Amino acid sequence: MYDRLKLHRADQIAGPAIIEEPTSTTILHTGDAMTVGEYGELVLTIGELF
Repeated sequence: MYDRLKLHRADQIAGPAIIEEPTSTTILHTGDAMTVGEYGELVLTIGELF
């Protein structure tokens, strides 16, 4: 589990993982990946690892 508010630009997470924030929850399954983009957006890659 990750707190979305504590993630910074270029942070990377590989699934399985749960990313929680006050208004939503993002779930990464095995094989999924996430990078925090330049402007703080979550960039998800489904079914691939870094």
